Parts: sequence; structure tokens; C-alpha cells
Amino acid sequence: MPGKGTGTVDARFWLIQAFNGTSYGALLFLVGSGLSLIFGVMRIVNLSHGSYFLLGGYVALSVIWTTGSWLLAIPVAAVTVAIVGLLMERIFLRPLGFEPLRQVLLTVGFAFLFQQAALDIWTGNPFDIVPPALLKQTIVVGGLRLPLYRIFMIAVAYSSGFRCGSSWRRLGSAPPSVPRSTMRKWRAASASTHRSCRC
Repeated sequence: MPGKGTGTVDARFWLIQAFNGTSYGALLFLVGSGLSLIFGVMRIVNLSHGSYFLLGGYVALSVIWTTGSWLLAIPVAAVTVAIVGLLMERIFLRPLGFEPLRQVLLTVGFAFLFQQAALDIWTGNPFDIVPPALLKQTIVVGGLRLPLYRIFMIAVAYSSGFRCGSSWRRLGSAPPSVPRSTMRKWRAASASTHRSCRC
């Protein structure tokens, strides 16, 4: 029955590709949701957002090389990137105010600086990261062997999206901690940007 066997192989192939695409989409969601959240709450167009993930990944990798601990690598990388982001916001972005064009130019410049720093410190060679022992396992579903670390990544993206969505529905267009004067500045900046674009 060659036709039946071919159909089975094709169905399994497309299911695996769908799972791989879903896991990759979950990773992109985790990266893009931070960019959207920063713009929605702080009105900062941070085009160096991906470079923060780059630095965080390399810092975590360095901690794993040194200590061999994933549990230590994740918080160290998060704190390091948070400190870099805080310094960048306080020293460079805050004096610019709500001016999207200047924010874009500044953050693009920092993206190039971060990328060059990563090349100088960690080189551009590819590195293999061994997942934790718990996430090395695979789960068999309908004859398909699915890596547990990809399932974990999809679950994290789904839970993050659900929590962010429910929080925004409760808070409305902006968190209660944002003053009304700041909201008026956001609206004025957005209106001026739209007028400039039309001109």
C-alpha cells in the first residue's frame, strides 16, 4: 500500500512542521511582546530591543560556562539586561522626551553598539547550549516525538500572552499609575507625529 504509507509520512511531516512553526512563533512572541509593552506603557520606540535579548543570551551562556547552573544564569542575565536598560532610559532616552524620531535614531545606534560589543567579547562563532536535564526529554504524541523544551517555550509564551491580555483588559488603555498629564503628553506627541507624517 504505497499510497497509504506516503500519506502517513506526509501527514507526520506537516504536523512536525506545524509544531516547529508554533514553537518558533512563541519565541518571536516573547521577543515582540516586550517591544510592544515598552511602547504601549512608556511610549518609547526601542529598536535596540532585540539587542537586549542578544546580550541576555550571551550573559546567560557565560554564566552556564562558568557555573554550569541554569537556575543562576537566568536571573543573572535578567538583572544585567535590566540594569543596562535602566541606565539607557535614565541617561539617554528620558532627556529626549516623547520624540519618536530621536528615539529611533538613538536606539538604532545602540543596537549597532550592542552587536559590536557582542562580537568583540563573545566572537561571532555559533555556540551550542545544552538544555537542562528536565527539558532534554521528549514526549511521544500520536507517534511524533516532541522535544519538551519546545513545549515549555510554547507554554511560557501562552501564559505570558494570557496574563498580559487579561491585565490590559482590566487596566484599559493605560495603567492607573500613569498620570493624566503624561497621558496628555502621549496624545499630543502622537498627534504631532501623525501631522508630520501627513505633511
